[in-house]
Amino acid sequence: MKVCLISLGCPKNLIDSEVMAGRIDAARMEIVYDPEDADVAVVNTCGFIEAAVEESTETILELCRLKEAGLLKGLVVAGCLVQRFHDDLVAQIPEVDAFLTISDYSELGRAIEDAARGGKSSARGGKSSARGGKRRSAETDLSRALLTPSHTAYLRIAEGCNHQCSFCAIPSIRGRLRSRPEKILLEEAGQLARLGVKELNLVAEDTTDYGRDLKDGSTLARLLDGLSTVDGIEWIRILYAFPSRVTDELIDTMARNGKVLNYIDVPIQHISGPILRSMRRGTPPASIEKMILRLREKIPGIVLRTSVIVGYPGESAARFDELFAFLERVRFERLGAFGFSPESGTAAHGLAPGVARKAIDARIEKIMEFQRRVIEERNISLVGQTADAIVDVVSDDHSRGRTAADAPDIDCGVHLVGGNLEEGFEAGEIAKVRFTGHSGYDLIAQRAD
Repeated sequence: MKVCLISLGCPKNLIDSEVMAGRIDAARMEIVYDPEDADVAVVNTCGFIEAAVEESTETILELCRLKEAGLLKGLVVAGCLVQRFHDDLVAQIPEVDAFLTISDYSELGRAIEDAARGGKSSARGGKSSARGGKRRSAETDLSRALLTPSHTAYLRIAEGCNHQCSFCAIPSIRGRLRSRPEKILLEEAGQLARLGVKELNLVAEDTTDYGRDLKDGSTLARLLDGLSTVDGIEWIRILYAFPSRVTDELIDTMARNGKVLNYIDVPIQHISGPILRSMRRGTPPASIEKMILRLREKIPGIVLRTSVIVGYPGESAARFDELFAFLERVRFERLGAFGFSPESGTAAHGLAPGVARKAIDARIEKIMEFQRRVIEERNISLVGQTADAIVDVVSDDHSRGRTAADAPDIDCGVHLVGGNLEEGFEAGEIAKVRFTGHSGYDLIAQRAD
């Protein structure tokens, strides 16, 4: 049986796809990369915002066309989109053989086999954790098949979210916070290290909320210390932190633990007080500024990544100017700006006054043009300096890597050229490099003497 697995959405979704890939492999099925080479296609969808829903829907419909043309025997659709719109999808896309909700992918093999035989499957993935059902097996199932390069991996430390941000559909999709036990995470990190993983990128809906539900003293800071004892793991990166949860304990741990990178991703979403209150973020502007100040005082050279939402209802020109002035003052090393998406079922859906799409696009363009200059100026200042870089890709004419300042897939990179060793660079190594120039968002470097 040949199966094409298509993964859409965020790194947390990618981990779900890796769990699926592990189950496909355990069922002695072969994973192929082109749906036209497959017997069955499996799509792990994203349903977070309107753009993701559109991408997922278009992917499904394209695969339906391949099935109708006789190039696919079956089609299985799983993930967030199914969790959010299951009944509508069943009614509107009857060509799909099975829809699996988010929960337990133990029925994936049966769904694929049923689809290959041309029959509808009753598999739905078990009871959904988002509706209060059992814990997802992925929280304790370590049989992942990595879909990332072998030296880097995402480690999901928790599932679900207890925050009630007005713009976000994740709690209704993924359910409430369910932290994975530290023992399981250390075991999984050990398995990943034995596979050659050197970089762990910690993910959750809110990584800084880790352990609050376990009632055993677990915290993100304690977990970081535990993960740093795993032989082979050299870089540990924190993604998806919540501003009000960045505690002094966490900052102190980052400052003293050499394996925890001087990098943290803290989406602030906005800085205007009225906008933050409407967003139900629970972190006033003054607290955000204090958090940033503490991080930069205690961890010199730390790289701060953030995300902001532009065009949230009520974002007047003055409130946008307030956000832009804050970004100019703080100068985040890494930043993403996204237009507000009114999601059905969220508190912000239908809020007024809305912001015109043209104005949203212009505001995003202004922010990202400023951020381009911030990165370019930082890159210029780094020329002549040395740093460690993890090597992602090696080829005859081009090698590429990342510094500790850059998370995979979302941040900048380093073009690696020449070097003083005949063998050049090796994929997965952490090499000492010297920056010799820059190109756009990226740095250019060669192996340091």
